Amino acid sequence: MPNRPRCRIRSGRLPVADRHLGYAGEVAGLLRERGVRAETGAGSGKLGEKVREALVSKIPAVLVVGERDAAERTVGLRCRGEEGEVRGTPLAEAVSAIAAESAPPR
Repeated sequence: MPNRPRCRIRSGRLPVADRHLGYAGEVAGLLRERGVRAETGAGSGKLGEKVREALVSKIPAVLVVGERDAAERTVGLRCRGEEGEVRGTPLAEAVSAIAAESAPPR
């Protein structure tokens, strides 16, 4: 992924607001189809708390989806050990990159 953080992916988590669960489910489904463990972070709590919980739990990558992401078919990507989050990553690009990073070595 050019100009994107690189990270080893074993699991993806998608913390979202309840109104974005449909799109989050779609993103998680695409990741699962490519062999990546993914779950949605539905439930109570603020988005920042959900992201922090995922990072403290050593989830390698956190994908964040919101209103604009659903409309534009993008995601926000934050990798453990990297500074900040990359917003507006096209969904197909993010799924392909995460699947490639999570593939076992050849």
